[in-house]
Amino acid sequence: MPGMTKSVGVPRGRSGLWNRRSGPLSDSTSPSVLAWRTEGRRYINLVRRRRSEFWTARVAADQSQPRRLWRSFDQLLGRGRAPPASIDASVLHQFFDDKVAVVRAATADAAAPQCTAAPVGCELRLFTPVTPAEVSEMVRALPDKQCLSDLMPTHVLKSSVDILAPFLSRLFCWLLEHGVVPLKMKAAHITPTLKKADLDPAEAKSYRPISQFVRTVQVA
Repeated sequence: MPGMTKSVGVPRGRSGLWNRRSGPLSDSTSPSVLAWRTEGRRYINLVRRRRSEFWTARVAADQSQPRRLWRSFDQLLGRGRAPPASIDASVLHQFFDDKVAVVRAATADAAAPQCTAAPVGCELRLFTPVTPAEVSEMVRALPDKQCLSDLMPTHVLKSSVDILAPFLSRLFCWLLEHGVVPLKMKAAHITPTLKKADLDPAEAKSYRPISQFVRTVQVA
């Protein structure tokens, strides 16, 4: 962005000046510390305001040119850039497996969760059956888009919902009755998206996995 820096450039780890428990910034009553924090907040607010002004002007200038407008949105949201060759499905899979393993290891010695008993008379004995009318209403409310996992375009599903609704309602009732979801309905098309536009695309931690399920699963 013209005239902007990408980051503050100050370490945010537990060591360094940002450690408020011990170090130069630990005394919150010191005039120099208060002045430093005030200037830091002022700088962050300035960056946010300049960024907002830049993108507002950019979008306003591209309103009459749809292609440029969408490119601006993609750039703003960090979309449209394929991960480098070094980042593939196996790398992302391993990264998130390791992340889950770290969380489990950190909570392995935690106390068991305490569950509160349900109030007297509060019971869930059965589900209300799903009706074809409810299915039709939910399908028609879907946005007109689909992912690579969808075998049927959304607009075709909507135009055929009156025919498919009885079968879909019976399917959803069967799933609730048996408590089973087929493996194919659990599968999702996952798209890695940069969390922020200025993050390093060569780092697996820079990505957020976006899971897209087929439309029938979303309705269910």
